[in-house]
Amino acid sequence: MYKRQAYNPLNNKYLITNQGSGEVFYIDRAGNKTLFAKNLKSPRNIAFHKLPIGYSVLVLDSNRMVIYDTAGNQLGTETVSGIQQIQDCVYDSTAKTLYTTDRVRGCIYKTTFAASSPYAPHTTIWVSNIVKPSAILLQKSKNRILLVQDTTNSNLIAISLLDSSVQTLRSLNIKNAMGLAEDAQGNLYIASVGDLSLIHI
Repeated sequence: MYKRQAYNPLNNKYLITNQGSGEVFYIDRAGNKTLFAKNLKSPRNIAFHKLPIGYSVLVLDSNRMVIYDTAGNQLGTETVSGIQQIQDCVYDSTAKTLYTTDRVRGCIYKTTFAASSPYAPHTTIWVSNIVKPSAILLQKSKNRILLVQDTTNSNLIAISLLDSSVQTLRSLNIKNAMGLAEDAQGNLYIASVGDLSLIHI
């Protein structure tokens, strides 16, 4: 079962997770598929970011994050005590900080990196007591993170990067929001798994 995708602009290919087989594939524009990684537990999401260690592929693999280089070589695995089911992540390239949602534990993890090589990561709980946080989005211009919830009545929630305060912006009146994106004009798009719909706000 193909789950999520990320785009690698360096080679113009998409990275696609297969949650059922525990594999990740590269797919080019012609539809040609090549194996990128295997032997994963249950890859729920994937991201491509330029971390302090360089361009990296982050696979959110159930209760751990597996980090690869762009060729598929595993660089490491990041876990934290009590982690349950990480769902989505976003990287603040200015602050060199990674934020990751844990849908089951109801929290957001904050990962920072050491200042010098090998840039060892350090992960802690940043915000807790959020019901089923799923998709996450960085709005750096507003110094906040937006997220939606995998609940029967999903909310759009903002979390301040300055003081980690939590604010419910609005009720979305949709079920099981699992996708969140923003276009260049600042419009938000939210995917609802429960309603099989995409809304624009």
